[in-house]
Amino acid sequence: MSGLVTFFSKLQEVNCGFDLLSQAVSAYLKGEERGEALLFSLIEGCENLPLETPENVTDFYQALVAILFMEPSGVDQKIEALIAKGKVEGFWNSFPLHKGYQSLAEYLFCGKCDPFEVKQLERGGVLQEGEMHAFERHIPNPQENGLLALVCLYLGWALKNEELIQKGIKLTEFCLSLCDAQGELFEGLWVKESQYKNSKQQEVFALLFSVVNHIVLSSKMQMIAENFFEKRQGKDPFISLFAKGFQNLIDAKVSVTKIHEGITLYDQDQSLGYVRYQTGNLSLACSASGVNTGLGTLHKGGIHITSFGPHYPPLADSNYYGIFRPSNGSREGFKDITIESEEERVRFKGWTRVIENSSTSPGAEWLFFDIEGEGEKIHLKTRRSQCEEISPLYFVFFVTAEKVQVGEREFFPKALDRFRGKCHKILFERGEEKMIIDPHFNGEMEVIPLAGREHFWSADFLLAFPMREKMCPYSWNVE
Repeated sequence: MSGLVTFFSKLQEVNCGFDLLSQAVSAYLKGEERGEALLFSLIEGCENLPLETPENVTDFYQALVAILFMEPSGVDQKIEALIAKGKVEGFWNSFPLHKGYQSLAEYLFCGKCDPFEVKQLERGGVLQEGEMHAFERHIPNPQENGLLALVCLYLGWALKNEELIQKGIKLTEFCLSLCDAQGELFEGLWVKESQYKNSKQQEVFALLFSVVNHIVLSSKMQMIAENFFEKRQGKDPFISLFAKGFQNLIDAKVSVTKIHEGITLYDQDQSLGYVRYQTGNLSLACSASGVNTGLGTLHKGGIHITSFGPHYPPLADSNYYGIFRPSNGSREGFKDITIESEEERVRFKGWTRVIENSSTSPGAEWLFFDIEGEGEKIHLKTRRSQCEEISPLYFVFFVTAEKVQVGEREFFPKALDRFRGKCHKILFERGEEKMIIDPHFNGEMEVIPLAGREHFWSADFLLAFPMREKMCPYSWNVE
């Protein structure tokens, strides 16, 4: 058995955790008596939460929507006041996900809601912030795109609004472009290391793809939905309630129009300077847009380069990593980027700005990149626009693997032993799978074992190359 029924049938077995929302949801799903007291505590928490940052507003709305999904009684005045609080105290009105949550809360409370606009990019994605209030948020957040797709699909389904359903499908197609050929997430794509929560994103996409698999008749969608379902951990309380909400629509026999056209998988989005390439066992995704995020990610079977890009020292501080080039939402914003993608070839070439070496703001330095792929062989060339003694710059690769071999030496995750010396061919291994990163320049390199899990995009190793010369090409082959 697969699909939403299977997704929901596991929820009562979930150990949701120990924070207030998790405890309230766990008690509600299990029918425990303490659930009502926890629900009142959750309402009080929302009343006292200051909405001073976008993150606070997101937490507020997720708690409010969760409360409404749990159908409390005798608290209408409190809920009405909380909905008004979100409108009055919310962090501007330009965050699409917040507007979606506001509409969803209104619908769950009174059965109707004001329409909300979803300004989508060329391939269906949505920027974190759509106006000019927070320029550093003019990139898509994969998890937020998945959540907004769920909001659109739920409201479209419940209100029989075909336009919202189509917006949800387009958002889903964008989310699918953030997965490799095996349906695995590209971990570091548009995700800051400090905000990386792979298990939460897995939960969001697992539910989203299960919902769309119920609506869209597509064997590809079914395969991806089942892949995500098998790997979900079922520990997120908000997603558990969202799943119950969709199951309630099914149980109430609320009809939804089946879509026969299938799902479109895109390999380019010029409005983000984005390209996706996959052939055989290899999948590559690159973006010239980003803020404190990498230039790209590459998967070869079970070995992943979860993120690669420029990094100022210290290498242990991810605030010094990545590029800074937001999107203006238009194709014109990245018309300087060469994007060529065919079945067995890809070319991605241009310039992008490096993040400031002391804060998450744009720096003065730009990075040239030229990435070519033919079959399962990738060639990466890069150079920096300037070079100062006071600001050394590295080009780094975050890699997941069971071990790495440099010459005759082997290194393992979580170990203290590391390598620093002349450039060598580097062999990463996971079981029988192998990946080689071969530098084609004279210089130095470092191999640093990491802890994996929820840090550094789940990477087990950091591979770092200092770029000491201005306008000097540094290149690597990856195969």
